[in-house]
Amino acid sequence: MSETERADEQGATTPTAESAEPGYAPLPPAHYPYGNPLPWRPQMEPMAVVALVMAVMGPATCGLSALAGGIIGQTALRKIRDHHGQLEGEGLAKAGMIVGYVVTGLMALFVLAYVGFIVYAVVSNVHHGD
Repeated sequence: MSETERADEQGATTPTAESAEPGYAPLPPAHYPYGNPLPWRPQMEPMAVVALVMAVMGPATCGLSALAGGIIGQTALRKIRDHHGQLEGEGLAKAGMIVGYVVTGLMALFVLAYVGFIVYAVVSNVHHGD
């Protein structure tokens, strides 16, 4: 074996970067020692996506799915934090939780205003209807 070659685990020799022809790029390694060289990415928590979708659908369902979206977002956020970086989607879970609770609150105010308007109309009609 010469200085411009190296031996692998089986004893086979491979040319090194020093043995590359002038003007050519050095040879890549023969293999990656531990499998796939791609970087690892955490998985997306599906409950975070569900929370945001349900929260946004809240006005169409009179606030019921918004309340469910807020609760699911809170659960997803807790699950993401408990897995210490193995799950992603914290922003979606927070958005689902916030949008869900805000839409639920706005729908509750709308219902109270609607009931108040009906009570006012009935009471004012009783006094003026004599």
